[in-house]
Amino acid sequence: MIDQAPRGFLPRDRTLQVVGATAFFVVLTIVFTWPVSIRGDRLLAGTPGDSLGVVWGIDFMEKALLQLHHIPLFTTSINYPEGWSLATFDMGSAMAIGAIPVSLWLGPVAGYNFVSLVSFPLSGLVVFVYVRRWTGSWLAALFAGTAFAFSPFRITQYLVGHSGLLQTQWPALYLLSMYDLTTSRRAGWVDVAWPVLGLVLTALSSLYFLYMALLLSVAMLVAVVPWRSGIVEIRRALARAAGVWLLALPFLALAALPNAAHIASAGTPSRSLSYLRMYSASPTDYLLPPTFGLALGQWVGAHFDRDLWVEATLYVGVVCLFVASLGLLWKSGKPGRSRPLTPWVVVMATAFALSLGTDLNWLSLPVQVRVPDILRSLHAGELAFVPMPGRLALAWLPYYGAMRVWMRYGMFVGLALYVLAGVALHRLLSTRGSRTAAVLGTLAILALLLDFAPRRLPYFEVHGEPIDDWLQEQSLPGAVIEFPFEEVDQYQLYRTTIHTKPLVGCLYTTCDSPQHRERATVLAGFPDQASVDLLADLGVTYVVVDMTRYPDPDAIRARVSALGLEMGACRAERCAYALSQER
Repeated sequence: MIDQAPRGFLPRDRTLQVVGATAFFVVLTIVFTWPVSIRGDRLLAGTPGDSLGVVWGIDFMEKALLQLHHIPLFTTSINYPEGWSLATFDMGSAMAIGAIPVSLWLGPVAGYNFVSLVSFPLSGLVVFVYVRRWTGSWLAALFAGTAFAFSPFRITQYLVGHSGLLQTQWPALYLLSMYDLTTSRRAGWVDVAWPVLGLVLTALSSLYFLYMALLLSVAMLVAVVPWRSGIVEIRRALARAAGVWLLALPFLALAALPNAAHIASAGTPSRSLSYLRMYSASPTDYLLPPTFGLALGQWVGAHFDRDLWVEATLYVGVVCLFVASLGLLWKSGKPGRSRPLTPWVVVMATAFALSLGTDLNWLSLPVQVRVPDILRSLHAGELAFVPMPGRLALAWLPYYGAMRVWMRYGMFVGLALYVLAGVALHRLLSTRGSRTAAVLGTLAILALLLDFAPRRLPYFEVHGEPIDDWLQEQSLPGAVIEFPFEEVDQYQLYRTTIHTKPLVGCLYTTCDSPQHRERATVLAGFPDQASVDLLADLGVTYVVVDMTRYPDPDAIRARVSALGLEMGACRAERCAYALSQER
C-alpha cells in the first residue's frame, strides 16, 4: 500500500517544495547536458543524426504554420518532386509546436534544444508531484523524480535525437494521474482533465508511447478496480477510466489519423521474426549500466555486446532496485490513508514482459532450447526459440505490428519501478527521526546520481556548408540534388533550412518511396548520360557534388562538364553545377 507519511518532518508549504524540486532538476539538467545547456543555439548532443532531422522538421513546421498557413502533413521540400508524408517522421507535433516560439527567436537548433532540455525537469516534476501527494515525503518524491528524469533510457534518447521518445513527461502524467483518479474516493473535473491532457499530449509526441500507455493503463485498471468491494465502487473506477478515454478520443483520432492513413495505403510493415527478435529486450539490458556511464560504462562497453545500445540501454539502476526491494518489505506501521501498490507492480511486470518482444534474448543473443523428442513432430529442427508474450500481442492486437522496437517498453518499466522506489524510500524514512531521515534521503539521492551519472556527453556544433550560401543566393527555381546520391544524411536535410531549396533526396532507411526505388539505380551511376538525362524529369536545377567522396575529383569535374552541366561554384570541396535550361 502507498501510505501517507506524517507531515511533521517535512515543510508544509507545497509550493516551496515544488519550486525547490524544479530548481534541483534544472541544475541537474544543466550539469548533465553541459555544454549544450548553455550553448543551445549552436550545439547538439551526440553525433550528427536524428536530431538534425528534427531540427529540419521544426523549421519546416514553423514555415508551414506561420508563413504558408497550412497543416504540415506532407511536404515536397524533401524527396522532391514526389514528396514525403510526415506520418513517417518521428517528430511529435507537441514537441514541434513547443519549439517554434524559441525557434522564431533563436533558430530551430535552439528550439530543438529547448524542448529536449525542458523535458528533463518536466519529467522529474510529474513524478515528484504525484509521489509527494501519495506519500507526503519531499525527499522520497525527489528521489523518484530524479530517477525518472535522469534515467539512462532518457539520456540515451537525448543523445541520439529521438525527440518524441524524450517527451516522457506526458505518458508519465497520463499513467500517474489515471492511477490517482481511479484510486481516489473523490474526484473533480480537474482530476479528470490531467489524464486526458497527458494522453492527448502523448499522442502528439509519440505514437509508440500512445499505444504502449493505453495498453498498460488497461492492465493497471484491471489491478486498480476493487473487484471485491461491491458494484458501486467497481462502477465508479470503470466509469472514471472510460470518461478519460472518451474525452480524449477525438483528439487521439486526429493525432493518429495521418499515420493510420499511411498504414491504410502502404499496409502494416511486414517484418520477419528474425528482424523483430533483434529489437526484443534481454532481461540483462535492465541490469547492465549504460556504456556512457561514469562508473562502469567503459567496462561494460569492453566486456559486453552493446552494438544496439541506442535501443537496448534500459538500465533501471542498482540503487533503485535496492531501495524498492528493501522498502517494500519494510513495515512502516504508520496509520493514514493508503493506496494499493499492486497496480504499479502489474504495470512494471506487463511492460517488462512485452519489452522482451517475440522471443527470449540473453545478453543480446536469442536463446534456443533443445526440443524434446516427444515434441519433435510439432517442430522442425532440434533447437527452438523461446516465445515471449509479444508474439500473442503481435497476432491479436490491431496495428501492433506497426511498432518494431519492443525495447521501448523499458521506459514504462523504469517509471513503475521509480514510483515504487519512491514509496519504498518513504517507508524507510518514516520510521526515523527527522534529522536521520534527511541524512538518509540525501544519501539515497547522491547514490542514485552516482549510479546514473554519465561521462561528459559528446556534442557537435551545427553548421551548414559554404556551398549553401551560394545556393541561397541563386534565384532560379528548381530543386537541389547531391551526389553521391545514396549518401543522403540528416545534415543534407538540415542544410535545406539554409539554402531553402527543395531536395531530391530523403532518408531512405525510413522514407523508401516509389521514386527512389525506380530511379536510385540510375542516379547511382552519376556522372553519366542516363543520370543527367533524368535530372530534368526530377525538376533539378542545381547539382552539388562532394568531390571528397570520389577517388579522382579532377576526372569527375571533367566528366560533369562534358555532360553539359554549367559550373556554378566550388566551396570547400563541394562543387555546385547548374543544369542547362535548354534541356
